[in-house]
Amino acid sequence: MDKLTSNTSGAPGGDSPTSPAALTAGILQAALDCIIVIDAESRVLEWNAAAESVFGYTRGEAVGRKIADLVIPPPLHEAHYAGMARYLAQGIGPILNQRIEVMAVRRGGDEFPVELAVVPIEETPPRFAAYLRDITARKASEAALLQSEQRFRSLVDATSQIVWVRTPDGNFETDQPQWSRFTGESFDKIRGRDWLSSIHPDDRDRVAGEWNEAVRTNRHYNIEYRIRRSDGVYREMSVRGVPVFHEDGVTVREWVGVSTDITPQKEAEAWLQARLRQQEAVAHIGVHALSGIGLEDLMAEATRAVAAALEVELCKVLQYLPGEQKLLPVAGFGWEGLSGRDKIAAGTASQGGYTLLTGDWVVVDDLRTETRFSGQPLLRDHGVVSGLSCLIPGGAGRGPWGVILAHTKTRRLFGHDDTHFLQSVANVLATAVERVLAAQALAQSELQRHGILQDVLSSVTEGRLLLCADATELPQKREKKIGSIPLGRESLRAARVVSTEGASAIHLSQDRINDLLTAVGEATMNAVTHAGGGHATVFIDESAGVVQVWVEDTGNGIAMNLLPKATLRPGYTTTGTLGHGLKLILQTADRLWLLTGATGTTAVLEVGREAPPLGWLAALS
Repeated sequence: MDKLTSNTSGAPGGDSPTSPAALTAGILQAALDCIIVIDAESRVLEWNAAAESVFGYTRGEAVGRKIADLVIPPPLHEAHYAGMARYLAQGIGPILNQRIEVMAVRRGGDEFPVELAVVPIEETPPRFAAYLRDITARKASEAALLQSEQRFRSLVDATSQIVWVRTPDGNFETDQPQWSRFTGESFDKIRGRDWLSSIHPDDRDRVAGEWNEAVRTNRHYNIEYRIRRSDGVYREMSVRGVPVFHEDGVTVREWVGVSTDITPQKEAEAWLQARLRQQEAVAHIGVHALSGIGLEDLMAEATRAVAAALEVELCKVLQYLPGEQKLLPVAGFGWEGLSGRDKIAAGTASQGGYTLLTGDWVVVDDLRTETRFSGQPLLRDHGVVSGLSCLIPGGAGRGPWGVILAHTKTRRLFGHDDTHFLQSVANVLATAVERVLAAQALAQSELQRHGILQDVLSSVTEGRLLLCADATELPQKREKKIGSIPLGRESLRAARVVSTEGASAIHLSQDRINDLLTAVGEATMNAVTHAGGGHATVFIDESAGVVQVWVEDTGNGIAMNLLPKATLRPGYTTTGTLGHGLKLILQTADRLWLLTGATGTTAVLEVGREAPPLGWLAALS
């Protein structure tokens, strides 16, 4: 694991539903593993739902307490604190950034094994993220598997290993009772090289080639291949053969060997590899969700990752349209002819619809004999045989968002681990969907609020203040540029000089020049004071007799909720508004366009040869 960099407080409450902290908190709570964050003093900062379930402490009970008092067995306390001190002093942590197995303790004092990975978070002072998984069941399974393996080996040693003898040229020329008992083939059917007929067709040429090479060179023969058992099932075998020499040590008398059934080990390895692939896929999809990529791209990446993790040919995501009682394809992997325009019927007319009806995951062993729902033509056209599907949950108060489905063209028995994996992916996608929906709602709300504020401020300032929603609402730049000044406290006078040059070029009266300089002075001073600087650019329009000044900065923007007060209340000022500067600009400039946000503020003011008629705004002076 790489070191992490933190940019959030980790607090689950108080953040915008679209912020990285809120999304992180959602994924923390959806995580299947325990995730615990501690500070440099070993105090708990974050404690997710999985940690509550495994260790027996609620988040409220855990946060603020020493981690050693909650999960570390007392004999290990001293080592823990010594390790923390060493890391803080020297930056050295032997157990960091790797997976280890240690003992933990849950509420009540029961000790149990966990898989632990600790990652330092780069900041000052440092924090540490610990990922823990209760491996009690796995250890029990491993112990049971080991015991079973030992019994199996003993049984093989006693009775069932295939011990065979072949001639110097590699043929069966004498009866082979154990081979015949295992394969069900009589000696007449395995005589000579006919024993190769029991080997899996895909392995046969390789086995024959390596056996011929061993016979030619008199070297030991070590190979793995599949042999057909008497019941027709192919078993994975580890085969070893050695030449037995005559007294001269050169001439081979015979070959003896043993074939050992290693199918259980192979199956266990395959199971562990499948679980690892699935865990990595969930993490991969989670990282993409945190990166902020678009929902369509995320769904497409999720279908690809699920297909790879489950080793299936097909995967797709369908969005439920409750008003139409249909499912809309939004992403797919391996499908031909899957279009977002082709909606799929819900209910029992499709697997996706049936999944919605049941509200649970659905496993299809063989679509050809399925009776719970109809197999849609697209599935039959792709030769689908087996499949698995589950709901993508909706937000609070809403029904399911959709369904994710995985299919294969060969018969496959999907197990509990597979369904658990697919539901974990669905939960991550649900969190991402909720983030997007919240962002859309917030954006719509902000747009409506901005429009109302825009109309009110324009009205109360008699059209002088135009609040812009984006850059397209700013005015066109006037025809002739006079100059541009980088803004700082030392260059404020230069901005006034260039403004005066522009005003003189179009023959403004001294009163109008004074108005211009007052407005420019207030706007530029605000940029320097509140944003640390910016740029002022002066344009003129000789035919229209107008001076136009653009004042731009990259500060934090003006607090929109305070603009009405700054506009209407004489003397009102804060560090988040133009303060009395806004009032003075509105009194002296003919018009002010204002675009402000988190990335900066642009103020465009214009002064013409003739001042506009004064209305009620003059009462503000």
